[in-house]
Amino acid sequence: MYNPNPVSAAKAKAQFGLPVFTDLKEFLIVPGLDIVCVCTPSGMHLEPALAAAKAGKHLMIEKPIEINLQRTDELIAACSESGVKLAVIFQNRFTEDYQKLKSAVSGGVFGRLLMGNAM
Repeated sequence: MYNPNPVSAAKAKAQFGLPVFTDLKEFLIVPGLDIVCVCTPSGMHLEPALAAAKAGKHLMIEKPIEINLQRTDELIAACSESGVKLAVIFQNRFTEDYQKLKSAVSGGVFGRLLMGNAM
């Protein structure tokens, strides 16, 4: 686990009993580390994700992938260049209700949608 905040890192180490790193470079060279889940706040995904991609780690990133198209494109390009997989977490995409909604939208049940919002 990586957490740049020493206080939070110490709490996580005590709570979970796992090795916790406060230095990203040290974290990314841990043997056997194949994938990194980036769970930083929105707007703070790019830097750790780029470092992980350049270190050859596959990425799972909390939504949104990034805060603008330029930063998103930069991340996608870095993953492509490094040959690593990039995925974004949408925790509800496979739940039954969302699948029914997707099917209805794809099937034109609601007509031509101009906008949508779900909470």
